Amino acid sequence: MATPRWALPLALVALLIVAFAMTNPDKGQFAATYADRFNAQLAAQAGLTGTVGQILGGVTQNAIEAALSAQAKRQNYLVASVYTVPMSGPDLRVLGVLGHFYTLQKPSSQ
Repeated sequence: MATPRWALPLALVALLIVAFAMTNPDKGQFAATYADRFNAQLAAQAGLTGTVGQILGGVTQNAIEAALSAQAKRQNYLVASVYTVPMSGPDLRVLGVLGHFYTLQKPSSQ
């Protein structure tokens, strides 16, 4: 019995969906990644580099992660997630897909 021509493409699509779903980042990964980014921005704005910047980052990391976990709203689409963090003005919106994060909308600088 011959395999239908649509079987291989269907199997590949199913495999891709499973791969995307398995690498869809969760809220904890989002909070940790963006806490790192915020810490780097804070250190750069304060002119702190090297050891002092690392100490500041270590002290604030848990607080920023907790705040992001509490405030962020996750819309889970199985293969990707959109995270929204309420801000004054436009919210921060981030796409999480394949274990990475991409900023969709940045809050405005005032």
